[in-house]
Amino acid sequence: MSKINEYWSMNEGAFACLHDSKRTRAFRKAIRNSLKKNDVVVELGAGTGILSMFAVDAGASKVYAVELDQANIHTLEKVFQENGYSEKIKIIQGDATTVELPEKVDYVICEMIATGLIEELQVPAMNNILRFLKPDGQTLLSEYHILAELVFSKATFYNKKFNIIRYELPEMHDMRSESFSKKTELAKLKFNKTIKNTYLSKKLSIEILSTGTINAIRIQGLTIFADQTTFQNSTAYDFPIILPIESMDVQKGDILKLSISYTLCGGASALKYKVST
Repeated sequence: MSKINEYWSMNEGAFACLHDSKRTRAFRKAIRNSLKKNDVVVELGAGTGILSMFAVDAGASKVYAVELDQANIHTLEKVFQENGYSEKIKIIQGDATTVELPEKVDYVICEMIATGLIEELQVPAMNNILRFLKPDGQTLLSEYHILAELVFSKATFYNKKFNIIRYELPEMHDMRSESFSKKTELAKLKFNKTIKNTYLSKKLSIEILSTGTINAIRIQGLTIFADQTTFQNSTAYDFPIILPIESMDVQKGDILKLSISYTLCGGASALKYKVST
């Protein structure tokens, strides 16, 4: 009989990432292309452990798989044992933002990305683990660009209005927003260096490209891996977030002002934004 601790965390997030083949294959390719033979590796937030196993497959001599969730740890032990990785992967239970490693590492895997780095813990986790990265070491996620555009997004469901912050899931084609501007860069972050300024504050002028109605800001991310390949979004990774605004009729050529501010990885409660003429 199976016990509850033999499953991944009950929120199914870890399995959703594993099942997202577009995401998982992109990460595997980048690991294969950039990890060096005999590298010592750390993965923060190991989840299902698939990326740690990919690192061993790519030639890592040792992998420290850091995981906080006790239920995940029980499952990781079983998965690594059943697949023959127990000798090369050491599980460390700990918080990625404060964890200590027993040695310096050559390569860091950390995927705690939430769109725009509004939620999750990518920045504090990376800032912590860089203390253990060798001077010539690499981070799998090299850069992350935060992009914004003005859009019209469906907000009425079952004849009820929902003017709320929400995600735009890539597999739901009928939910895709109509864009009225180019994507404008809010920030470009490099994960191989400590990010000291974690407060994002931007005021931008955005040109309207076609006539119509806008009712939201769409925030997206662009990930650049260590091998310089890029990845935008998928079912379980970095899908666009919609920030609702009051509906506004616009004309081609109009210039609108966008202001937005929040603490990176500080949660949506600190998010402030406005679009005006």
